[in-house]
Amino acid sequence: VKMGIIAVTLPFNKANYVLYDDIFISYKRHYEAIKDSCDFVISTTHLNVGDDHKLATFVPQVQLIMGGHDHENMIFHENGVTLAKADANAKSAYIHRLHFDKKTKKLTVKSELRKIDNTLPDDPATKAIADKWEVIAQEKLKEAGFNPKNVVYVAKEPLDGREATIRNNAANLPKMVADAMLASCKGADCALLNSGSIRIDDIVRGNITEFDIVRILPFGGSIELVEMKGSLLQKALETGLRNKGMGGFLQWAAISQNADKWIINNAPIDPAKVYKVAIADFLMTGGEANMSFLKHDNPELLKFQSFANDKTDIRRDVRLALIDYMKKLK
Repeated sequence: VKMGIIAVTLPFNKANYVLYDDIFISYKRHYEAIKDSCDFVISTTHLNVGDDHKLATFVPQVQLIMGGHDHENMIFHENGVTLAKADANAKSAYIHRLHFDKKTKKLTVKSELRKIDNTLPDDPATKAIADKWEVIAQEKLKEAGFNPKNVVYVAKEPLDGREATIRNNAANLPKMVADAMLASCKGADCALLNSGSIRIDDIVRGNITEFDIVRILPFGGSIELVEMKGSLLQKALETGLRNKGMGGFLQWAAISQNADKWIINNAPIDPAKVYKVAIADFLMTGGEANMSFLKHDNPELLKFQSFANDKTDIRRDVRLALIDYMKKLK
């Protein structure tokens, strides 16, 4: 039996030396190209679930879509197509058993979700390799100035860092990061960070170590203190709301909403007023979704301070600022 496989992925972080085609047109073209040289075709995808549903409708002859990107397990059966995604962070896996009848040319798909936990024994050879890299990771963290096993905070309430939560709503874990940014920048009116900077995709409980902080914020990055007009700040906040479901959904500290108004220092944002904002340095590159206007050369940004190269300042790395803040809470 010959099985064909088509793979498609999100066209993010584009490189200028790569050709990017329309997902759906490319998917169908590749199906047409291989369908006559194999008995059946399945696909692996890294798309949001809405696009996976479109693929299932667009080319229903591909009867199995093994998806990624979304972080919680799900399975759908529609138009004879099985669409399945397991949980992120290797919490589960879908086992798909395929039976192809060579006489009738019929494909049958049976899917089973398996939890991956301590009830499954480690493969000795794989564990040896994982242990080796664990030692390397710990050593590199120490070289970077982190004490991986040092407990910096005890979370009496679970801190929610799941992507399904933080990319759609305000949540206590990113709020704590934003509060830490604000506390590190005396005189700042508020703090902003993109939810995509938090990658742990899990709920953190109990003892939180410096290693956990790195897991929460693996990219690190510095904090900048910028002075911007209220009009620019308001534009950033409104764009952050429109980025719901993406890493560009903004989290903040010392900001609230009252109906359609943004409130800072107990007053609506004044478009003409200048505000001091503690902000993640990545946001100031203009590289976040729909936020190309957030750059140092924007005329509505009057002044900025970078601490990236100051070895004595915790603001050089947001993780150091969070560790310092958590220790003080403790």
